[in-house]
Amino acid sequence: MLARIGFMTSLLVVLVLTPACNEPETTGAREPAAKSGGEPQYDIGWSQIRRDMPAADVLDYLGHPRDIRVDRVSTFWFYSDRGVGGPHVCFTTRTNQVLTWRPPESK
Repeated sequence: MLARIGFMTSLLVVLVLTPACNEPETTGAREPAAKSGGEPQYDIGWSQIRRDMPAADVLDYLGHPRDIRVDRVSTFWFYSDRGVGGPHVCFTTRTNQVLTWRPPESK
């Protein structure tokens, strides 16, 4: 019985501490939108994005996002006004590395 309780506790810890890229709550902290120096080179930049890539590298490839939202486990950089339905990159708030991303739709 004690082994089962230990396993369930370990499982709970893994589930709670595993970062997830869900849409942030509207009550989460919000940083002001960064100013963009122009439209990023989407064709080139988005194809370079990889999981665990540092935020500084994403900034080099895509430029400044239009909006940034931060919650406890995820940081979202939005490159349009459509939120998670549009092009965005999701980072872990703790390590600031890419978890998931959504490139713009092909034209």
